Amino acid sequence: MTTMIEGNGMTMEPTLFFKITLEKPVKGFKSPLVLADQHNGLAGFWCHGKLYIPDLEGVRSYLPYRYQKAFDRIRGQFWYPAYGSSLTATCFLSDRRNNSLNTIFAALIEPKPITLPSGETQWVFQPVKACCL
Repeated sequence: MTTMIEGNGMTMEPTLFFKITLEKPVKGFKSPLVLADQHNGLAGFWCHGKLYIPDLEGVRSYLPYRYQKAFDRIRGQFWYPAYGSSLTATCFLSDRRNNSLNTIFAALIEPKPITLPSGETQWVFQPVKACCL
């Protein structure tokens, strides 16, 4: 059975997301949210008894064209921390001559309900803290 989240004018399944940011600012790039995909491999973030990675097609679709080519070149390979409390995956983009273009950071977040004094429920996105690798 699936429960739906309603509020802020949107409806969605309760799930995990990744907030995508870039190390160097790029004109026109805003920090989008991409869905977290369940993964059967060995690397990712372990939450709620499952392994999660960023949706690679979703990440690619938000990148500028030049960065999309670099992302394709490395096949969307993200690096995950081996220890520590950081739940941020990193992906290093470089051009065809191996010069650094930018670094993608993907922070694991999830929606949390907040009840307003009027009794209305609003959903906000907060970083996930109770996960381990």
